Amino acid sequence: MPPIGHTPSRLRCVLPLAMAMSIAPFTISTAIAGDATMPLPPAATAHTAGRPVVAGTPGRFISLAYWQRIMHAPGVFMLPPKSIYGAPSGLGNMPAIYIFADPNCIICHEVYNEVYPLMEANKVMVFVIPIGMIKPTSAGKAAHILLPMAEGKGAAAMMRSAYLLAQDEVAYDTKTREGGLSPSHNAAALRMVDEDNQVLLHLTNRYGGFPHDRIEVPTIVTIVQGKPAVFFGAPPVGAAKFIAELKK
Repeated sequence: MPPIGHTPSRLRCVLPLAMAMSIAPFTISTAIAGDATMPLPPAATAHTAGRPVVAGTPGRFISLAYWQRIMHAPGVFMLPPKSIYGAPSGLGNMPAIYIFADPNCIICHEVYNEVYPLMEANKVMVFVIPIGMIKPTSAGKAAHILLPMAEGKGAAAMMRSAYLLAQDEVAYDTKTREGGLSPSHNAAALRMVDEDNQVLLHLTNRYGGFPHDRIEVPTIVTIVQGKPAVFFGAPPVGAAKFIAELKK
């Protein structure tokens, strides 16, 4: 990890949180501790038929079985950096989303840039699930992001992965459409990426209406009207309007 004084401002936001978590208990209710699950507020109720629409963006309600698989998928919980200071009493009312994203996906990169300031403003919680499918280097780059979580457990490992995700996005090359990290060949991390790939494939095959084994990234999963729902592709209205509508 480079010295804090020589890192971009976005990465410096992540570092104090990671360091604080390494020396003190992490008390935010949605933090991972060891093998614990990561609940998202509000709690999801039973699946019902229908098609949710958020800010003009159509989605599909999904079953609780798929919701549980997504909740257990390896990924990076992108906590708003400001939430480390003081009691996070307002986090329970904040919308929360899961995003399946490929490190080499330019649309995922654009959504990340839209979402990041909303996280900094404590307007949303985001859990990024790295997949590796659209380019030959995708799986290795996703594995690099998940490497700290493959080698360790708990909130500190997750925040190291969050730092790597930020590093990958800050150094994203829009000309070559490549994430900034080098590919990792760590077997355990690659297995985590394959697990994420399979979750997205099964979710898309069941609810996407696309040709078999076609994916759409980013894919967003969240709670709408108390029920889990999936939205394939970036919201046409933009992430900010989509998230604002979730709060209503």
